[in-house]
Amino acid sequence: MIIIMGLLLPKFYERFPRFNIPYQFAVGVALAGIGLLAMWYGCAHAHQGIVSGNYIVLTYFLITISELFVSAVGLSMIGLYCDMRMIAFAMGAWYLACAMSNVISGQLAQLVALPAGKVTALEGIGLYTKYYLIMGGVTLVIGMVMFFIAILVKKYMDSKQIKVA
Repeated sequence: MIIIMGLLLPKFYERFPRFNIPYQFAVGVALAGIGLLAMWYGCAHAHQGIVSGNYIVLTYFLITISELFVSAVGLSMIGLYCDMRMIAFAMGAWYLACAMSNVISGQLAQLVALPAGKVTALEGIGLYTKYYLIMGGVTLVIGMVMFFIAILVKKYMDSKQIKVA
């Protein structure tokens, strides 16, 4: 799916040329929030503690698209704006930040880790429902705030005749 979506992304950018980097980043974060809210909805409508696989597929699809928007933007910004003597350092910093995000994700996952063999799926679904609602809602709000900031940044840069890639 990543390869197919990655191949379709340049066509998307050609069709929507005003969908520039600040919007890509904001939409990527918002799509991640929507993906988590899709899992919340799936958990809220689970039958006997079992979530339909369709919600999981939808969540992976949305989060994959958001990852393509966010990750590609970060690396492309380094390539566009970094001095050639510092590009290796900047890319290393980007990958270090990605590694730190994985550590943070692991810590968040521990919040909802169920004790092995002590909790049934039906008992644990409530915890996951709350987790996906909170994380999805917070992520969606952050994405919306980023979108409004992107609008303000775009207006400011247009007033200064600065072209955003």
